[in-house]
Amino acid sequence: MKVENAELEAFVVAAELLNFQRAAEKLHLTQPGLSRRIQKLEQTLGVELFSRTTRSVVLTGAGRHFLPMARQRSTTSTGCWIRSARSLRSASARYGWPAFRPSCARPFRPC
Repeated sequence: MKVENAELEAFVVAAELLNFQRAAEKLHLTQPGLSRRIQKLEQTLGVELFSRTTRSVVLTGAGRHFLPMARQRSTTSTGCWIRSARSLRSASARYGWPAFRPSCARPFRPC
């Protein structure tokens, strides 16, 4: 499982703006290119991060939970990402959205 920085950046910007077109413009991408990056991240993590309609985009519970982890991507180890993604999938399946925060999502705490 490999999470690319470009995918995380696309997710963070789209989550902050809640608008794929504006997020794509901010990242100097096309809207379909941004959507592909986010879909790839969702497939890697095994959860939906956004609920999309033709008129709106909102974060799912998993997306709201994952956003702080994605924001601090540069301080997180690869192994911690893998454990977090597995935990995110497991909790999402069990409860519909994660009800916990993995240790690597907390600042200044080693995995």
